[in-house]
Amino acid sequence: MLRFFLSSTCLEKFKAISLVVSISTLTFDIFDEYTIVTSQLKCSYNDHITKYKEIKLNGDNLELLEVKLNNKVISPRFYKRTKGFLTIPVSEKAFSLSIQTKIYPKKNFSGEGLYQ
Repeated sequence: MLRFFLSSTCLEKFKAISLVVSISTLTFDIFDEYTIVTSQLKCSYNDHITKYKEIKLNGDNLELLEVKLNNKVISPRFYKRTKGFLTIPVSEKAFSLSIQTKIYPKKNFSGEGLYQ
């Protein structure tokens, strides 16, 4: 029998997850030169979270087409895009998020995501 023990120093580094995704749906519309990917999420902050600020999502080489928060299209002024990240302010405890992107699998040489 193998036993593993975590020291108290290791355990101190862990913290409870702040965001729970209860439903995640991905839709792929595949064309010859590109693919449209729509991600739909149902999310809620964990009970220990008392201030709802923002969510930060990562993704590279994506052309962002549309972002919806609670089924309403939100303006690019509302969210922030930085290299590899999309940050969306969210003030509700529970919310739905839909993100539509365009990707080019033939141009993806990273070995991640969709590629040809």
